Amino acid sequence: MKKFLFGFVLTLSVILVSGQITITQNDMPPEGTNLPIGNDTIQTIFNYDFFLTGAPYSWVPPTATEYQSFFYIFQDPADSVNLQALFPQANIMIWVPGYGYYFMDSSATELRMLGIIDSVSLPDPVVLKYTNPDTIMVFPFTYGTAYESNSLMDAKIPYDDIISGFQVDSARMKSETYSEAEVVGHGTLAHPLGIFNVLHEIKNKESIDSTWVRLVSFGWVLASAQTSTNHEINYHSSGFGFPVYQVEVWEDSTVQDIKWIKVIPTFDEVFSTVPLFSVFPNPCTDYVNVATLQGEAERFEIYDISGRMVYSHKSTRAQHQINVSEWSSGIYIIRWLSGNKKIAEAKIVKG
Repeated sequence: MKKFLFGFVLTLSVILVSGQITITQNDMPPEGTNLPIGNDTIQTIFNYDFFLTGAPYSWVPPTATEYQSFFYIFQDPADSVNLQALFPQANIMIWVPGYGYYFMDSSATELRMLGIIDSVSLPDPVVLKYTNPDTIMVFPFTYGTAYESNSLMDAKIPYDDIISGFQVDSARMKSETYSEAEVVGHGTLAHPLGIFNVLHEIKNKESIDSTWVRLVSFGWVLASAQTSTNHEINYHSSGFGFPVYQVEVWEDSTVQDIKWIKVIPTFDEVFSTVPLFSVFPNPCTDYVNVATLQGEAERFEIYDISGRMVYSHKSTRAQHQINVSEWSSGIYIIRWLSGNKKIAEAKIVKG
């Protein structure tokens, strides 16, 4: 699955001349790519009209504030038989530590979302399957490209409780989303990393989300339902596969969320061994969670910066919480091991 798709991008300067581009399946990042993402969850009005467009056009949005960051880590689903069995059609698996695993099907004509395994809900992860996959984008993707998607998602989880005097044994979450997308402009974007040639895509989305509970005596009953409308504004550039800059906007045009790629991937930043666990929250104060879903590691160990082991635990495919309240502030290294072999390593920051 390894590709040289970043080759021509990496030989270019970040500062590019304006021009129309075309994105194909070959622009998808290869297995092992670690893509850092900056995120600005907007708290106030963002005074910029991201809907303005043209061909060509120059977008110069104000500086976004990085409230948090995370990673898109691209993996081959075949590397984890247990996970791939849930989504046999998937040929791309994106792990977002602390959030979950996203399974996609990439072909020469489209990129589709098949489902999600929610690692936040460990030790009993919720499996969200699309009975009708969500089309993320189509190929070739260029100025004037337009497409639609009507996705259906369904998830069942155990839920043992009594509601209004009735015994409930499980819950169900459903979501239907209809979206219309079009590449309405092209030109340049003033990105935190420089000036990029981009395609300007606007995706309008309408969703119906509902929660159902199964009453032991009556069967499935609707508990709640809501509809929502939002807009996704994407700026795509060659060699990334995913938007280099993405804006989510409410129905009233209020900016809700901004995400952007923080680092231009290079071959040196492609992992030969992808981390197989997530650590959150990080930085931490009182507790830190270590979540594992796959791999053959037997245990994990934590060391302080002097190399002294401060914690050791036999690895499980579940979430494990560690009390770090008595630890000194600083940086710690967590290692996941199988026998004497180190499988993966990450940093923990104790505040």
